[in-house]
This record gives sequence, structure tokens and C-alpha cells, in this order.
Amino acid sequence: MPKFKIQPIDHRAAWTVSELGGRDAIGIDLEPRHVRALEDGLAALNKAATGHEEITRERFPIDAIADDVAAWRSEMREGRGIVILRGLPVTRYDPEDLKRLYLGLGSHLGRPVSQSNMGDLIGEVVNIGGKDKRERAYRNSRELKLHTDRCDHLAMLCVRPAIEGGVSGYASALTIHNIISGNARNSWLCSTGATTITVSANSRRVSRRSRPSAFRSSRSPTACRA
Repeated sequence: MPKFKIQPIDHRAAWTVSELGGRDAIGIDLEPRHVRALEDGLAALNKAATGHEEITRERFPIDAIADDVAAWRSEMREGRGIVILRGLPVTRYDPEDLKRLYLGLGSHLGRPVSQSNMGDLIGEVVNIGGKDKRERAYRNSRELKLHTDRCDHLAMLCVRPAIEGGVSGYASALTIHNIISGNARNSWLCSTGATTITVSANSRRVSRRSRPSAFRSSRSPTACRA
């Protein structure tokens, strides 16, 4: 049986929090022109009166900020793999318009897909099941550990601060791989800690009342939660 040696990966996406420099290093503050472009895209989308499954980049035109969106997408795909967009005035929109704007922007990053047996393209992170282990993890009050999702990109939108908790953590899978390659005996004990960046609802991070989405790259899927 052939033997393989796990090799470390040298890439910008292999980061630790200390190397990354914290949330501000990956934060992008939306300007009024970004918000105007997104609202113009929403207006065009609403004229077509399409359902969530019919939302595409062609039906959500945001040409005015196309270069910026391309840069965000490049940072996600070829850069550090994570960005935080800040400053969307979420209270300005009714819930359905917010979902459509969210999916519209996501359609320029990938193809929306469902990660739920309910078939929804946007999953609402809200405590419905309490401690019930049978309820989906983002629909109960139990802690959700670090994990991966079966999509190329995952988007989270903070709609309102959580009553309590509301902290999400993100880690670099490449850094975990590098830790494993350098310390195979204690790999899983070493795979947390400084590799994780956390985001709290009070600092515009993901809360239990946020919306997640999943997307795949241009021809593959992406998931969303909110």
C-alpha cells in the first residue's frame, strides 16, 4: 500500500487570527454607492416578480459595483477565503425584500443551493427546537461546533442582534490541515484555538437572528443563512 506524506499548504487562506489581524482586516465597509446599486438590483428583480429559485445575476443587475463584487469574490476564492461586508441598512427593508436582495447579491458570487430537506434557499437562524437534537442545528439553542458545509461559499447575514449568545466562529481549514501535517499524533487536539476567528452580533457579526445562505461557484452551489 503506497505511503503518502501530508504536505503543508502555503496559501493566503492558511491563516491564524494573529496573522490575519482580526475582523477589521477582512472587513469591507459598504459605501452609499454600493447600497444604491443593490437597491437598484432589487427594484429590477421585483419588477420581474420572480421566486427565490428564479433569482439570477441577470435578473439582479449591479453593473455599477461589478468590479467591487469581482474583488470580493476573488478574495473568497483565491485570497483569504473570508470577507465581512458591513453597513447594509437591514432595517430599511421588509423581510422579503431583504431576502431577495441577499440572494441577488449572492447570485453574483455563485449559484444558490439549498442545504435543507425543506428545500429553502435561505435558512433562518432562530431557536425553534430548544435543546431538541432532532431539530436542525441552526434552529435550536444548542451550541454548533466548528464544521464544514457542502457548498463552495457560505454567507451569513445579521438581521438583528441576538437576545443572548449570537457568536459565530470561523477557522481556516488549510491551517488545520497544516497543523495536522506538522503534528499528526495530536492533530485534533491542536486543530482549534488560535486558528479560530469569532464574530459577535454586537459587532455586526452573525447572530441567531441572522440569515445564512449557501452558494456554489459560478457553475456550482452556494448556501445562505440569515
